[in-house]
Amino acid sequence: TTTFGHWINGVTFDGASATGNLQKYANTLDVRSVSVGSKAGKFDWSLGYYDLHNPSLGVDPFKWTVVNTNYLFSHNIGLNSEYIKNSASDSVIPFPGKKSDAYSIKVTIGDQNLDKPAAHNFSINYVNKGANAFANQFSAMGDSTGNSDAANGLNFVNWDLQYGYAFSKTFNTVLQYSRVIPENAGESVSGADNHFFRAVLNLNF
Repeated sequence: TTTFGHWINGVTFDGASATGNLQKYANTLDVRSVSVGSKAGKFDWSLGYYDLHNPSLGVDPFKWTVVNTNYLFSHNIGLNSEYIKNSASDSVIPFPGKKSDAYSIKVTIGDQNLDKPAAHNFSINYVNKGANAFANQFSAMGDSTGNSDAANGLNFVNWDLQYGYAFSKTFNTVLQYSRVIPENAGESVSGADNHFFRAVLNLNF
């Protein structure tokens, strides 16, 4: 899969007003990516490269390499892992001196998909994220790091627990507990080193 796009006038990078150097580059961006993946039995993987380029300034504030793997041990035990590296220049990354990589390990016990009545599962996810590593919307880590905005500008770790239950094929709920912890003692921003609770109802048409 390969993509190319250009953000129209007035569209800005998520959180650009609060992410240091990035706000200088994010008012106009070309989005370029290429990815490849495969599945064999219980194992599947993908490898992708994603580049955000500011054509007017000639800089690339984010250049991601992403590796994602999934392995299904049985019909009710699945393992997902992901590694992300941002290879953008130190002169344009949002937070100079902070880490530029991240990794995640997630175990899901129970039904792997909430797509039938009474299907349910429990998942544990550990995330170790550098401040310059990635933006949530480009990562398969998804909602497990949705609270990482609270630790904007920090290297941090995130423990995430979720329970999901399907009332029907098209209606389910997810209960989530997440904690964001700054990696370095003494670092803090508003909302960091905090506990988050969330309940979500999903209705598919």
